Amino acid sequence: MVLTVVVAVSVGRSNDWLAHPWLVYLGRISFGLYVFHVAAIVVVMTLSLPWLVRLPLTFGFTLLAASLSYRFFELPFLRLKERFPYVSSASVS
Repeated sequence: MVLTVVVAVSVGRSNDWLAHPWLVYLGRISFGLYVFHVAAIVVVMTLSLPWLVRLPLTFGFTLLAASLSYRFFELPFLRLKERFPYVSSASVS
């Protein structure tokens, strides 16, 4: 559903809004969002809070976990790419 809305809004319009810093950041941490969303749902569901409080709390926990994971786990590995040169393999004829 969300993808349908994004495609419908983008068709025939300038896609400058896709370069917004928040959307770019969400794209960077998207793997962490995918990995941690279930854990955040389980943790928040154990709390006896109203539904309208649980939903943003779940998103907040997911965002926090994904941000911390990106900063302290993924970035060090991404920086390793700078130390090792890319060598293309020979083409097979």
